[in-house]
Amino acid sequence: MRKTLQDPHHATSLCARELSDVARGAGATLAGRIVGGGLQFLYTIVVVRLLGAESFGLFMIGLTVISVAGVIGRLGLESGVVRFIALHNGSNDTARIKGVIIQSLLFSLGASLVIGAALCLSGEALLGRFFHRPDLGHVIRVLSLSLPFAALMFVALSATQGFRVMRYTVYGQHLFWPAVNTALVLAFAAAGWHLSGVVAAYVISLGLTACLALYFLARSLPALQDVASLWETGKLLRFSMPLLSVAVMNFLFVWTDTLMLGYFRTTQEVGIYNAAMKTALLTSLILVSFNAIFAPMISDLHHRKEIQKVAYLFKCVTKWVFSISLAAFLVMLLLCQDIMAAFGQEFISGWPPLVVLALAQLVNAGVGSVGVILVMSGRQTLMMHNMMGATALNLCLNYLLVPSHGIWGAAVASAISITTLNLLMLVEVYWLMKIHPYNRHYYRVILCGFVTYCFFLLLDHFLPPLGAVARILIYTPLFLASFLGVYCLSGVDPEDRYLFGVLRERFHRGRMADKCFES
Repeated sequence: MRKTLQDPHHATSLCARELSDVARGAGATLAGRIVGGGLQFLYTIVVVRLLGAESFGLFMIGLTVISVAGVIGRLGLESGVVRFIALHNGSNDTARIKGVIIQSLLFSLGASLVIGAALCLSGEALLGRFFHRPDLGHVIRVLSLSLPFAALMFVALSATQGFRVMRYTVYGQHLFWPAVNTALVLAFAAAGWHLSGVVAAYVISLGLTACLALYFLARSLPALQDVASLWETGKLLRFSMPLLSVAVMNFLFVWTDTLMLGYFRTTQEVGIYNAAMKTALLTSLILVSFNAIFAPMISDLHHRKEIQKVAYLFKCVTKWVFSISLAAFLVMLLLCQDIMAAFGQEFISGWPPLVVLALAQLVNAGVGSVGVILVMSGRQTLMMHNMMGATALNLCLNYLLVPSHGIWGAAVASAISITTLNLLMLVEVYWLMKIHPYNRHYYRVILCGFVTYCFFLLLDHFLPPLGAVARILIYTPLFLASFLGVYCLSGVDPEDRYLFGVLRERFHRGRMADKCFES
């Protein structure tokens, strides 16, 4: 097996089923997440335009606190349910599958209800005083109502991913939720509700999405309705509880800059920084989309000790993720000031943090699914220690840089922490499993990006001046199409041909379905 997988043509044929699952699942998930990312970006623009930088910053501080509480309330079970369903589904153990699902839903719902009640009763006094904003307490109190809904939604959708079904997460979390949230914000704004309308829309839309997620889960489990459940409480909690620490650390790692800006600086700076950060995080949708289908696959392959298949798929997935992420980063680099201007003139000063944070996300994409590999291979305790160290580093850097440098310091602190964490996990995966994601084809990807970017810089001097929104709408699709064209002209690898073949097949099936519908 080891010798055979060194030949890319033989490796592609031997891993055909896994490549097909990744290409189909990640392709559909990525398409949905791109649309969902567009909806989320639209939602952010609508909210920012409605509230302004200061009130938007206040909302984001409240949302950060509630999100941390939500992660704690889910007890790490959204990751545990994926792993255990993937394992038991491979052996067709329906009783244990049903037990894992019921336990995960009940435990996360109960914990979230307790935490939500505590925040509703005491959050107004404690957090409003901590952030020096008495009006933050009301925002926290209302947002705390969303915690049980968030627990049900995330755990239910994660359960469907354990069966390698990606579409329900796309439909619910990435399409339905932001669309309904945006529609409700606009409706409440028309009625004269501004900040209160944004907060209420968040809670209501999350409740509706939770109902939809439970419906999707029920549709995924018709064969389990008459099966007695077998609970594995000890195993499930022993796996998930370390991941709770990982999840909390991960969330603090991501949102420390917002909390520090809220404490040391003004809510206006929080608003500007979060507009930049949310935009930069759009590039992470690519890695997350591939991880969603790759995670249960790693768990299954590692359980069957097929490490060479993991190694080959690791290389393929990382190259695909990095290639798409590089194109997205270069678009942001080219249009950074236009993107921030779309939020309003007071947000243009946020373009340097946008570039720094987007570069950090490119590094994140460039190391691939290292965190997922550590967790799904049973090394969740190591992952917990990694996140604890990275979060401590991020806290220290933000504490040193934010008071004096504001949003610029927050961006640099976060970028250094993200880069350090990802490089550390990359070394650990190689040290423990002797696998890495790189080959010589990365030089070609980087060269294609450089050529495309230089061409558009030159083109920019000859085109007439355009508004910020017009530049974004025109340049983005042209840049992505040009990057793909240059890449194809430079040569296509065997796994790339397989990916394009799967996508072409899906496109033709879609066209045939349309013709049948029309007839």
